[in-house]
Amino acid sequence: MNESRPVIEIRNVTKRFGHVVAVDDNSLTIREGEFFALLGPSGCGKTTLLRMLAGLEVPSGGQILIDGEDMEGVAPNHRPINMVFQSYAVFPHMTVFQNVGYGLKVTGTPASAIRSEVMAALRQVQLEDYHDRMPDQLSGGQKQRVALARALVKKPKVLLLDEPLSALDAKLREAMQLELVKLQHSVGITFVIVTHDQDEALSMADRIAVINNGRIEQVAEPRNIYEYPSNRFVADFIDKMNVFDARAGDSSEGIGIEAPGVGTFTVPSRTDVQAERISAVAIRPEKTRLYPDRPHAPLFSVQARIVNIAYHGRETAVFVETGRGTELSCTVQNASRMQALPQIGDSCWIGWDPEDVLLLE
Repeated sequence: MNESRPVIEIRNVTKRFGHVVAVDDNSLTIREGEFFALLGPSGCGKTTLLRMLAGLEVPSGGQILIDGEDMEGVAPNHRPINMVFQSYAVFPHMTVFQNVGYGLKVTGTPASAIRSEVMAALRQVQLEDYHDRMPDQLSGGQKQRVALARALVKKPKVLLLDEPLSALDAKLREAMQLELVKLQHSVGITFVIVTHDQDEALSMADRIAVINNGRIEQVAEPRNIYEYPSNRFVADFIDKMNVFDARAGDSSEGIGIEAPGVGTFTVPSRTDVQAERISAVAIRPEKTRLYPDRPHAPLFSVQARIVNIAYHGRETAVFVETGRGTELSCTVQNASRMQALPQIGDSCWIGWDPEDVLLLE
């Protein structure tokens, strides 16, 4: 991936639908050869932003450049992009070969060239032997691959994917995530995917933009998004999180945290956080531990009672309530079939290393 060369530049782009601001003054650079995810809840503006890149929506303000060219007034079919929709949009009356070659046919590509290009695209998605099948003879995952091949056959500089895996069952979706990453690496072009699925974005993307209410909240690599969320929304949206209100102040040992629902503890000082701006703290469930008795320092711990348990096979989510009325969750790995699991109503201590606490401004 060439980190110095942007292929997409979004400059102060806004989109209004009447009085509703769907995309609110966002700027973003996406690099050549990058797998980039636009992640956020339903209605946050991520699909509107993708549709503006495709030319299917016109910005109310701002500028979009693709491969250095201003896209103002450029029709969708003249942009160096292609798009894969959530519904696949595979033509039911055409064979796989005809579906993939349709875009080349309507632009006047010679028949001999169409055949070689289509078969090359089908090889990329491992459907070469399915070229004469009809869509009703294909599985959901195979239809998705046909849609991908049809988009790739025209060799776009950017491939846009709008919730491309949401119609698949969980096991197939996970397999297709790996296939998409392998495909993106093999073709070497920029992929921009819209998704509301945090696991999907974390496992596939080189970088993620987290969007909320039309605004980009944070842009970072998956690990940094997960481990160092920039604010409370990102922390709470990216996977499971224990978040509670807190006040903070500098102390000789670090940053003193006073969380009314949990207690008082100290976390190490951080140069990127101002104590007076902290409004909440957070801890991932997998970074907490349950203990029958109060653990020794340096762990911080609080006495609690188990109020709910959810068994997930590989792990168990245990929900506890502190004496101050705050509910926290803890992830317990199920390492053995003979492992004794906690029971609802049990008393316990829940603890964590202060270094694992996230400070949220």
